[in-house]
Amino acid sequence: MDAAGYNPGMRRVPRTHPTLRGQTRARLSLLCVCLLIGVAGVATSDTAIVVYVEGSVALDHGGPVLEIGDRIPTDAVLILATDSLIEIDLPDGRLVLSQPGRYELASLSARAGNPATRAAAGAVRRLVRSLGRNPVQARPAVAAGVRGNEVLGPATTDPVWVAGDIADELIEEALAYLDDGLYDLALETLTDAREFGAAEPTVNFYRAIVYQQAGDLRRALSVLTEAEPPARDPLWEAHTLLRAELFYDLSMHPAVHGLIEPLLEEAGTLSDDARSSAMLLLALSYDAYERPRKAAHYLDLLEREVAAGNDELIELIAGLRAAW
Repeated sequence: MDAAGYNPGMRRVPRTHPTLRGQTRARLSLLCVCLLIGVAGVATSDTAIVVYVEGSVALDHGGPVLEIGDRIPTDAVLILATDSLIEIDLPDGRLVLSQPGRYELASLSARAGNPATRAAAGAVRRLVRSLGRNPVQARPAVAAGVRGNEVLGPATTDPVWVAGDIADELIEEALAYLDDGLYDLALETLTDAREFGAAEPTVNFYRAIVYQQAGDLRRALSVLTEAEPPARDPLWEAHTLLRAELFYDLSMHPAVHGLIEPLLEEAGTLSDDARSSAMLLLALSYDAYERPRKAAHYLDLLEREVAAGNDELIELIAGLRAAW
């Protein structure tokens, strides 16, 4: 058994229950959330709360520059200067704005809170995650903690611990923690997976998902772009679509369009699942960007190219058309 607690003759079994450390952290995290709610308050039916702001964001018609903790009407109009960002707690969710311009809060809230829009966004997230979980990243052979060309000593018939298998198991373990909302443990386990040979783009892909699910969208985007897989790598599709998804979450709609539209125009670039995710995300983005014709165009394209025989997509498209 090595210093980290691993037996070289055995494969690591993923933990199915949180450790004492994880339970303690979960309780502390819950306590911190409760304290924050007590300090910042909760959004009511007619007010929203500024939970984070960078740069200059003001109310329309010469209103004051907003600060963290400010309460604003849910029908307010916001003016974002260049290089500004604001996160707002609404009665039915959180809104993030990061592009300069004029925003009507009521309109944005209605779109984001629409059940059809939420269902479609959830479908995109599921598809992107399924694309990310399928590819197996190639990695150098590692035995007993050293690379294959560094292993010394006579040949043996004893079981050999292979770090590549451990890395895959650690990623699965991290995803289990993510599903349980144990974000700190998920991040720690992904760090372990990197140490045991998991490819950097793979680790950062899942780290970004953890930060996204925890609500830290800016950190998620930063982490995702630290290490990008090369074009046509097995993870490339999922990585690209997750980046577009984060652009959408951050209301960076021109960035969504600029990233995805060229991929759709090039035949054979994306798989069917990736194309359906891309077209659905573009429809949502153009609707949020108040370009209804472009949004309808991508719904039509999705219906013609992909939706036939897919009851879930057909239902999503019908719901979006009815809502829009």
